[in-house]
Parts: sequence; structure tokens; C-alpha cells
Amino acid sequence: MTLTDKVGGAKNMHRVEIRLYRGELADMMAQMRVWLDEHRFEPSVFSCKEHDRTMLVRVAFNEAAAAAAFAERFGGRMAQAA
Repeated sequence: MTLTDKVGGAKNMHRVEIRLYRGELADMMAQMRVWLDEHRFEPSVFSCKEHDRTMLVRVAFNEAAAAAAFAERFGGRMAQAA
């Protein structure tokens, strides 16, 4: 059992991955923040990683419904738990 399992239940998190071009990142992140606030969803984890000419945005939620709605709105995909 890892520390993350003890304090946050990482295995229970629902992850979304969204690939964006670098030039889209700032605008999309602002749109994501507004959408999250409007829907009162709070991601547990939010990270960005550069990959070739794109950015991989990873967002994790405690609730499956929040993750599914976020993925649908922003063209993401549900990711398998790590």
C-alpha cells in the first residue's frame, strides 16, 4: 500500500486525458476553469506534460460522473488507472 492509497485512494480516481496544441493551452485552461466552477466540480489532480508539439493535460476526479462530463465537454478520453 502506498502513501497515496492511504490518504487519497488513488485507485478510486477517475482520470481524463486531453491532448492540446501548445498554442491552445492557456485559452483551454481558462475555459476549463470556468466550466469547472460553473459545474462545481473540483479535480483532485491537474497536470500538464509536454509531448512532441502537443501538451497532454491530465485531470483526475473523485467522481466518475464529473470525469465523464469533463471528458465529453473538452474532447478528452477516460484513462486507465495507473
